[in-house]
Amino acid sequence: MNDNIDHPVIKVASAWTAVGITSWAEAASAGTFFASALAAIYTFALLCEWFWKRVWRPLFAHFGWFGLEPAGQRRIADKDEQP
Repeated sequence: MNDNIDHPVIKVASAWTAVGITSWAEAASAGTFFASALAAIYTFALLCEWFWKRVWRPLFAHFGWFGLEPAGQRRIADKDEQP
């Protein structure tokens, strides 16, 4: 098995050209865009988690959806099961 990459600089340059990057400034701009897009996705994931923990899950537990019980009822049920 050949682990060597033949002409790596030419392959990278052709990949950049295929994407539309023709200069180092455009490469930096694309890197900045990629980083900010990942940051936006991560921020959205954190917001979704916060809303789930603070808003939706307690609301669903209050109405008894998804088999969730309100916290007070869970604790009472745990005391009843103790020997």
